[in-house]
Amino acid sequence: MLFNSGFFLLLRWKLLSMRVMFPLFIIVQTLLSVGIVFGFSFLIPELDNTSSIYLTTGAPTVILLAIGFVILPQGIAESKTKGTFEYMLTWPLPRLLYLLVDAIVWIIITIPGIILALIIASVRFDILVSFNPFAIAILLFVGLTSICVGYAISVLLPPSIAQLLSQVLMIGVLLFSPINFPAERLPEWLEIIHALLPIEHMANAVRGALSPENFDIKGVTWIALTVWCFIGFLCSYLTISRRK
Repeated sequence: MLFNSGFFLLLRWKLLSMRVMFPLFIIVQTLLSVGIVFGFSFLIPELDNTSSIYLTTGAPTVILLAIGFVILPQGIAESKTKGTFEYMLTWPLPRLLYLLVDAIVWIIITIPGIILALIIASVRFDILVSFNPFAIAILLFVGLTSICVGYAISVLLPPSIAQLLSQVLMIGVLLFSPINFPAERLPEWLEIIHALLPIEHMANAVRGALSPENFDIKGVTWIALTVWCFIGFLCSYLTISRRK
């Protein structure tokens, strides 16, 4: 069984090993939220309702992407450098447990940041978001997809390359991804690239979940997120399963 004593032992070990970093993660997520909600709004001369919704829903999306694409790969890269990652894999536990526990831990890490982002944006723009069980499920799915992709990057690449790629991805997320603005503003070639990548679809899913009266979640978004989540999970699982 997955939920045996080994599962809870591994979960406890992961939480305890990261307890010192939790306050830092919250600070980083808070700064990201403030930067997006307040900083990006300075770049928009006339902030209308649509732009406000983009920034409000963009803040939690960026947090989910930052955790999955940046903080997670850097954390795993550091643990691989120190040898703790390889040591953990020597435990007599199913490899699936490692992915499950990591996903749970990193999802937990995103919760304070998402709540703070929505509070800050709601106060700044005076917007009420739709925070219901469906929206929570969408946020979890987007977070899981981000974590699976980030985990795959972490285990497939050497630590130094994974860390460098995570920084490049973060720049792309903040500046060149249709998260805080419509995709129509991008050059056509970049629109095509984003149609294939998961970032735009993550933003569309979060936007549709938090503001369903203004945005819909299209079928292509569900398909893209499912495919990327599965690819990330499969690559991660096969890679750590080959490690001795």
